[in-house]
Amino acid sequence: MDDFPGSERATNTNAAVPKPFADESLAARIFEASPAATLLVDAAGKVTELNSEAARLFDRQRAALIDRPLSELIPQLDLTGHADPQQEHLALRGDGVAVPVEVALKPLPLGDQHYVIVALADISARKSADRYLRDSEALHRTLYQDAPVMMHSIDNNGVLLSVTQHWLTTLGYSRDEVLGRKSVEFLTEESQRYAVNEVLPAFFRTGRCNDVAYQMRAKDGSVHDVLLSASLQRDADGKPVKTLAVLEDVTERRRHSAALAEQHERLRVTLNSIGDAVVTTDTAGRVEYINPVAEQLTGWRAAEARGRAIEHIFKVVDEQTLARRDNPVDKCLHEGRAVPAAPNAVLLSRSGSEYSIDYSAAPIRDAGHCIIGVVLAFRDMTEQHQLIRECSYQATHDALTKLINRAEFERCLQQALSENRESQAEHSVMLIDLDHFKRINDACGHTVGDRLLRQVGTLIQTAVRTGDVVGRLGSDEFAVILQGCGREPARRVAQTLCDKIDAFRFSHEERRFHIGASIGLVAIERDWNDPGEVLQAADTACASAKEAGRNRVHAYADVGPRLQRRRGDADWASRIEDALDHDRFILFAQMIEPTRRQHHGLHCEILLRLRDESGAIIAPGAFMPAAERFHLASRIDKWVIHQVVTLLASDPWQLRDIDQVSINLSGQSLADAEFHRHVETLLDGCHFDLGKLCFEITETSAIGRIDQAAQFITTQRARGIRFSLDDFGSGVSSFGYLKSLPVDYLKVDGQFVKRIVEDRVDFMTVKCIADLGKALGKQTVAEFVETEAARGELEKLGVDYVQGYGVHKPEPFADVLSSWRRQAA
Repeated sequence: MDDFPGSERATNTNAAVPKPFADESLAARIFEASPAATLLVDAAGKVTELNSEAARLFDRQRAALIDRPLSELIPQLDLTGHADPQQEHLALRGDGVAVPVEVALKPLPLGDQHYVIVALADISARKSADRYLRDSEALHRTLYQDAPVMMHSIDNNGVLLSVTQHWLTTLGYSRDEVLGRKSVEFLTEESQRYAVNEVLPAFFRTGRCNDVAYQMRAKDGSVHDVLLSASLQRDADGKPVKTLAVLEDVTERRRHSAALAEQHERLRVTLNSIGDAVVTTDTAGRVEYINPVAEQLTGWRAAEARGRAIEHIFKVVDEQTLARRDNPVDKCLHEGRAVPAAPNAVLLSRSGSEYSIDYSAAPIRDAGHCIIGVVLAFRDMTEQHQLIRECSYQATHDALTKLINRAEFERCLQQALSENRESQAEHSVMLIDLDHFKRINDACGHTVGDRLLRQVGTLIQTAVRTGDVVGRLGSDEFAVILQGCGREPARRVAQTLCDKIDAFRFSHEERRFHIGASIGLVAIERDWNDPGEVLQAADTACASAKEAGRNRVHAYADVGPRLQRRRGDADWASRIEDALDHDRFILFAQMIEPTRRQHHGLHCEILLRLRDESGAIIAPGAFMPAAERFHLASRIDKWVIHQVVTLLASDPWQLRDIDQVSINLSGQSLADAEFHRHVETLLDGCHFDLGKLCFEITETSAIGRIDQAAQFITTQRARGIRFSLDDFGSGVSSFGYLKSLPVDYLKVDGQFVKRIVEDRVDFMTVKCIADLGKALGKQTVAEFVETEAARGELEKLGVDYVQGYGVHKPEPFADVLSSWRRQAA
């Protein structure tokens, strides 16, 4: 046993046990030389011997394995029964790694002892190869079953060996219906002939084909357009073995291409048929397309224009200056946006013709919104522009004399007023009224009168200076704006004109007529804001000239109270607008008290005050006339309503203490549809009881706008808002109109209340109104109540409410609310 490794170990154990290979050196050498990892295991399952391959397999020293239970090395190995001599198990190496092994067991009886020879073969490499093979098969299966492309393989007879699931899904077949059939069976008849006669012979020569266009018929009969690319595999002898083909379904692409081609043709026909000229360019501004209308206007044929820079084809100049305009295509490409036409554009044709045009240029973008070119559209507007010029001339000129008409004259006058305000430029206006024109017109007829007016128009034009504006305002009335002409020079020009007209003689049928003229002269100063006022002043001066004996010049010198009043109103208008812009108005309130019962809540009328720049409080009598005159009353009413509604909505607890708040509306607001819409929108956003609001309208304004007032009152009363008719009784027809106005309160005009104690007529008037209110179911309010005696009389007459300084002096609305809350608490 000296030749058997580990014989010393065996000697040191139980000597009574027979030792394997004892004195059998040949067997020991064979055991050691075995190429397989071999172990000898005793009946107790312990390793008694092992060769070097086993030690290497387990990656352990031989001494560490002797007497080691085999179950620790190969845990799942069963040594009993030996039903399966070839078993696969996992052997545990010294580093803990499990190595797949194939195990062969061979019992070895030795005397009374039983051993088992365990031969182990490392099958790691085989397992890896099997795993690779399985993965390859799975990949192949995935490729031919799950790849999202149409693929198939065929043998050298053209029989389908495999197809992808996408192939089957596209054509609607199952795998069993396809495999084993020839691939050409799924082509249409025309594609079959094409494949057999042309494609396949070339394919077998070259071994490849790319993007062959076929049509395949699906199971449901539908036809699919495909592009087929294939590769031929050959064996070692060069014989065809298998073909792998990839197919691309281009049905939708072909359909879209056909639709696109149809659309392109339709677009081409449309562009060739429309009346507008159309040119398209690339991103460098070179012409790509030009339609027939563009050919006609530019003078360039499409074949000649294509590829040329747009500047050579589309030359545009200014109609007035003939200066070259910037090309809209270049501007469109530079700014990346649509470019509208500049006014007064003229296209210069290649042939020298000129066309007034309207044009626009817009970028052409691809699906990614990148600019790929520009489309330029333009149209011939020569006739339209000529028509517009003619219409404009007719709209601004007098058809008889060819002078400008009244509307155009007022526009020119407005421009002169603006120049005067901005630069203090001196201008003057003459109004010329012919003397004795009516006598000639009546005696000789309108045709003769028209001829006279034309001659006078020409005379006026030659008498005034170049640059002066001459117009006919109507009938025998002419006017002139003397540009840059102050008061005294204008008087001299006017007198010269007056003398020339006086010297003029009109001839008709050997008769000569003398006419003459009365001229009103107005120097345009900074006080004038409205052309109508200037002409009115000129008319006043002209009337003065007529009154003074005709055939003379009279200058307007308005330095009296009227001018002062106009200046004052204009100043107030400016101050009112400033107060509105900077919230310098203040809400005051005056309480309204019932005559026969205690208050349940605050009842008051909102009054308006203005705080000026110095902080002084100004009553409405100072500024409301100007507000009415300059149409600012509606703006003030909007401001008041907004402030009141906002204040009431800001404190729900405050609303409990309020019975009713009255707000005055002007006559302008009653007639203003935009004001009505504004109130509707504002009240739509309110979330409190609108019955706490009352709108007061004056009797005179309501009667003057009876239809608008009635409609507005009806609409707002439907929301719960109440209405009071203020100053009732001041008009002579108050009682007749009252039936048309669905108001809730009649507010007796204060002029009857002031002297109700002393004046019997006033007393009876108030009594009549109170009785009328009861009869109509309306409550009455007496204003301007200043004494207890007056209050007592009003109570006796049955007036429901009283208001005035004898009841409460107005104070800021916020203070009234605070005071009322303290009293209520």
